[in-house]
Amino acid sequence: MTARECLTRVRLEHAADLICAGVKIEAVALTVGYRSKKNFYQRFKRHYAATRLQYRPLNAARRRAG
Repeated sequence: MTARECLTRVRLEHAADLICAGVKIEAVALTVGYRSKKNFYQRFKRHYAATRLQYRPLNAARRRAG
Protein backbone atom coordinates (compact mmCIF):
# COMPACT_ATOMS: atom_id res chain seq x y z
CA MET A 1 0.00 0.00 0.00
CA THR A 2 1.36 3.40 -0.93
CA ALA A 3 1.43 6.37 1.43
CA ARG A 4 -1.34 8.02 -0.63
CA GLU A 5 -3.54 4.91 -0.41
CA CYS A 6 -3.01 4.75 3.34
CA LEU A 7 -3.89 8.41 3.77
CA THR A 8 -7.02 8.00 1.66
CA ARG A 9 -8.11 4.99 3.72
CA VAL A 10 -7.62 6.86 7.00
CA ARG A 11 -9.50 9.89 5.68
CA LEU A 12 -12.42 7.78 4.47
CA GLU A 13 -12.64 5.82 7.73
CA HIS A 14 -12.78 9.09 9.65
CA ALA A 15 -15.38 10.36 7.18
CA ALA A 16 -17.49 7.24 7.73
CA ASP A 17 -17.46 7.85 11.50
CA LEU A 18 -18.56 11.45 11.00
CA ILE A 19 -21.31 10.44 8.57
CA CYS A 20 -22.68 7.92 11.05
CA ALA A 21 -22.57 10.60 13.75
CA GLY A 22 -24.92 12.69 11.62
CA VAL A 23 -22.49 15.34 10.40
CA LYS A 24 -23.53 16.94 7.11
CA ILE A 25 -21.79 15.44 4.09
CA GLU A 26 -20.33 18.75 2.92
CA ALA A 27 -18.79 19.35 6.35
CA VAL A 28 -17.41 15.81 6.40
CA ALA A 29 -15.66 16.26 3.06
CA LEU A 30 -13.99 19.47 4.22
CA THR A 31 -13.12 18.09 7.65
CA VAL A 32 -11.26 15.10 6.28
CA GLY A 33 -9.35 17.22 3.78
CA TYR A 34 -11.22 17.08 0.48
CA ARG A 35 -11.60 20.43 -1.26
CA SER A 36 -13.84 18.94 -3.92
CA LYS A 37 -17.11 17.33 -2.84
CA LYS A 38 -17.24 15.49 -6.16
CA ASN A 39 -13.84 13.90 -5.54
CA PHE A 40 -14.87 12.95 -1.99
CA TYR A 41 -18.12 11.37 -3.25
CA GLN A 42 -16.27 9.32 -5.88
CA ARG A 43 -13.60 8.07 -3.48
CA PHE A 44 -16.15 7.24 -0.78
CA LYS A 45 -18.30 5.25 -3.20
CA ARG A 46 -15.28 3.38 -4.57
CA HIS A 47 -14.03 2.50 -1.06
CA TYR A 48 -17.34 1.51 0.56
CA ALA A 49 -19.30 0.35 -2.52
CA ALA A 50 -22.14 2.62 -1.40
CA THR A 51 -22.91 6.28 -1.70
CA ARG A 52 -22.43 8.37 1.42
CA LEU A 53 -26.22 8.65 1.78
CA GLN A 54 -26.69 4.87 1.47
CA TYR A 55 -23.89 4.25 3.95
CA ARG A 56 -25.36 6.27 6.84
CA PRO A 57 -28.49 4.20 7.56
CA LEU A 58 -26.74 0.91 6.86
CA ASN A 59 -23.96 1.47 9.36
CA ALA A 60 -25.12 4.00 11.96
CA ALA A 61 -26.65 1.37 14.25
CA ARG A 62 -23.74 -0.99 13.78
CA ARG A 63 -21.17 1.69 14.75
CA ARG A 64 -23.17 2.76 17.80
CA ALA A 65 -23.36 -0.84 19.01
CA GLY A 66 -19.68 -1.30 19.11
